[in-house]
Amino acid sequence: MNKTGDSATTLEQELNKLYEKHRKTAARFGYSYQREAVSIGALPCVLFMGNHSSGKSTLINHLLGGGPVQDTGVAPTDDGFTILIYGEEESDAVGLSALSLLPRENGKLTAFGPNFLNKLKVKVRNREILKRVVLIDSPGMIDALEESIRRDYDFFGAVHRMAELSDLIMLMFDPDKPGTTGEAIEALTGPLVGMSFKLRILLNKCDLFQNVSDYARAYGALCWNLAHAMPIKDLPKIYSCYVPQPGCIPRIGAEAGIDALHQVADEIRNSGERRTDNVRAAAHKDFSCLGLQMRMILRLRENFKGVRMNLLFGSLVLFLAVTGAAYFTLTEHFLRENPSGFVAWAVYLSVGVIALLTAWGAFLFSRKVLCIYRENALAHLDEIFEKEYADELVQETRDDLRQYWELVKVGIRNAFDPSRSPLRIPFFATQKLQDVQAVVKRLES
Repeated sequence: MNKTGDSATTLEQELNKLYEKHRKTAARFGYSYQREAVSIGALPCVLFMGNHSSGKSTLINHLLGGGPVQDTGVAPTDDGFTILIYGEEESDAVGLSALSLLPRENGKLTAFGPNFLNKLKVKVRNREILKRVVLIDSPGMIDALEESIRRDYDFFGAVHRMAELSDLIMLMFDPDKPGTTGEAIEALTGPLVGMSFKLRILLNKCDLFQNVSDYARAYGALCWNLAHAMPIKDLPKIYSCYVPQPGCIPRIGAEAGIDALHQVADEIRNSGERRTDNVRAAAHKDFSCLGLQMRMILRLRENFKGVRMNLLFGSLVLFLAVTGAAYFTLTEHFLRENPSGFVAWAVYLSVGVIALLTAWGAFLFSRKVLCIYRENALAHLDEIFEKEYADELVQETRDDLRQYWELVKVGIRNAFDPSRSPLRIPFFATQKLQDVQAVVKRLES
């Protein structure tokens, strides 16, 4: 193995040790790793996305060479993901059988249920490019108005998971729908947020343009739609390309379209160079989110503990005051003039009952206040986050904090949900948090 390969393998092994070392801590704080483990020596993955008829399958067939592997057509041909991997003996697998052929970091795909798994395909093909990269063909994205086509699984959740595991994402558009498909816009504003460094935009089928004016309108529409869907300063590079088809002669930009196609193919073939950086970036994101969730949970717990201590102190004062007042009043009125045994027992019993009712009332009141405080804290998590991270958020370089916060907010809500089992916060939790923060700094260096 070459030096680069040895270095990548060493990094993958070290990351797996870190994941395993902090697995119990993550579980106790209610955090679920985005990537359960790193598959040692796994090939880079390229995810192809786009509306149906954008040319995903055609481009994949072109990259594979030889006879066609993926079905092509104007109408949607499939509603599941297809993963193409290398093998001497060609075969197809579906569902759990397909999942067993993939690296272990794909194990979380089972969370999307049987409807997703029954449409997950793995095609083993003896094609040269598959020795260097894994290709993932996604279902064609549809417009929100196309009610006749419905997903029976969490499509955007699956897109997010596939994108997390991919090293490059080819998002393809065609002249007919340049960025206007409902699911494409929703994907850019949802599951693909924060992944612009992996994203490559393809304006495909440029051989269909009749003239430069048609091309300019489509290109401008695509840029306009992307600018509204992607809240970043600079848009990713847009490749205007096409896959040559028999009998089709482009009217404009023939040479430029083929050059762009070659650039795309080169990026895909050389995506292995990105895998190490992406694996490190994924681990950094995982441990940054874990550290954020731990710190916020500890802050909420401290706030909760402070309110509980104040209520306990107030309840104790109330208990002593009411019990003392009852004892003083009853003894002054009844025992001074008639200190008989029966009267004394009646007085002491009455004081005990008053004390018990006071304690029970204080308990119910405290529990109600704590429930209200919990609900109020969960309703104002954003404000608590802004206050806790005020110093870090002042820095212009910490925009990632807000992205991580959006990822862990749901986990924090679930952790403090009264209907769930309480978290088992480990002893020396502050030290555990410092250990995770040290991992983040180590990954940054």
